[in-house]
Amino acid sequence: MFLIRLATGFQILTTYCFVIFQIPTSFSTPLTFNFNHFDASANDIVYEGDAQPFSGAIELNNNVLICSVGRATYAKPLHLWDSSMGILTDFTTRFSFRISQRNASDGFAFFLASVAYQIPPNSVGGYLGLLKSTTNVGVPQIQIVMVEFDTFHNDKYDPPGEQHIGINNNNMSSLTYRRNSSLSWKIDLTEALPEWVTIGFSGATGRLTERHTIYYWEFSSTLDITEQKRKISVKKVVLVSICAFIFIVIGVSISWLSVKKWRSYKSIREKYGKTIAIVDFDIERGALPKRFKYQVLVAATNGFADDRRLGQGGSGQVYRGTLSDLGRLVAVKRIFAKSENSEKVFINEAKIISRLIHRNLVQFLGRCQEKEELLLVYEDMPNGSLDTHIFGSGRTLPWNMRYKIALGLAYALHYLQEETEQASKVSDMYSFGVVALEIACGRRTFHEGEYHVPLVSWVWKLYVAGDILNAADERLSMDFDLKEMTCLLIVGLWCTYPNHKERPTAGQVIRILHLEASLPELPHDMHENVVHPASGQANSIQSAPITSSLDYGGR
Repeated sequence: MFLIRLATGFQILTTYCFVIFQIPTSFSTPLTFNFNHFDASANDIVYEGDAQPFSGAIELNNNVLICSVGRATYAKPLHLWDSSMGILTDFTTRFSFRISQRNASDGFAFFLASVAYQIPPNSVGGYLGLLKSTTNVGVPQIQIVMVEFDTFHNDKYDPPGEQHIGINNNNMSSLTYRRNSSLSWKIDLTEALPEWVTIGFSGATGRLTERHTIYYWEFSSTLDITEQKRKISVKKVVLVSICAFIFIVIGVSISWLSVKKWRSYKSIREKYGKTIAIVDFDIERGALPKRFKYQVLVAATNGFADDRRLGQGGSGQVYRGTLSDLGRLVAVKRIFAKSENSEKVFINEAKIISRLIHRNLVQFLGRCQEKEELLLVYEDMPNGSLDTHIFGSGRTLPWNMRYKIALGLAYALHYLQEETEQASKVSDMYSFGVVALEIACGRRTFHEGEYHVPLVSWVWKLYVAGDILNAADERLSMDFDLKEMTCLLIVGLWCTYPNHKERPTAGQVIRILHLEASLPELPHDMHENVVHPASGQANSIQSAPITSSLDYGGR
């Protein structure tokens, strides 16, 4: 049974929390710690996402980043219960925290989850960095129990009212919730959680900001496993013998697989050099997305048929496929293996994109290195590519959706620039500018395979002539916001500034598109005596296979 006592009401932002899990047993081998100062050089706390030690406290989220996820966990796992004896531990935890609000968004939780439970994708906002937005309620393979301190009301799963404290089992709907100083609920943790669990805190924000800070954390638990109580029966001896035999078989199998895998690594090293083999070891060690068999991807894309091709970029082609075993649509990027630095492109993209979590980046599912092929597998965009909606023969994409798409791309670039430092102001902002102009004008940058940049030149001439709104897509029939159209066109030109030092950051673009900053005055001679960039820099809509599918749910 969970029993929670709060030193003050939840409306007070600085709060002291006391959580007890009660089961009447005798105790031994306690897990105990007490932190009243969190040192950045200590290794007792593991920080993930945006969490960090700050001024002797744990800062899960700050008041600057939106769509932020931060997690801090104790470095050692907790032995919660023992299956051989059917004994559960008692634990008591106390912690003090502060929620600093500009606006309510969204709260944090103390949680217990399976060991090595990673931050799920799409888990910002009310999902508190613990469950992803597409998780079905009560999914059995997810094992997590939490006490949430929720500061924002979500109609989908929150109780009536605004702020609340709740006890949650395996989903975001609270089993019980109150706004007073005491809360309790019975949960069988042998059913809800595995024997060994990770304990800690997780906080998140949505489209608004909020700061979650932990100042003090005390924890103690005990588990009685004495040899006097372990009466091993003949049945158990037989069971242990069978298990030992199974372990031997598994050990032999693992050894055989290791030898086979090492031969594969040796082949890869001979083909692509030592670097790619080492990186592949790193990918396996990091428990990153799976490795696909080449024949599986060939079957999924119908042999990389032309009618399955979604587009082509500077480093490869992208094909749509269906994984028959999962019944799942995927996008397979086939890197040009014979091009210069193809191995480096493959390694960098696999390592970087696997560590990124953002709602405007499609999910990376895995990779394949076989038969001189370098393949990357992403989730497919169910609503089709941006290229289809802008240039297709179907219904014209309305302006409000186009503007949201441009903002979504800007937010994704901001995440890559500021939070992961993986985006370049030189090339990525130029590419964004080209795509922004294509969205606003409804015209392609590439024509019949011949490289040129007529779109930028055309819009630039209209800007110099003071007639930039004539660049707007005629199919919109003037059904758009004049300020927004002007902003997007000028931002597109600014991002394609020939001198890359003068190009804006993604953060500046976001402020302008939100109409929170003034537009720049671009010099009329900025395109004089300029050699246009190489085609690898002037990416258009059709060359961006990892662009967002743009699900605009939530805040």
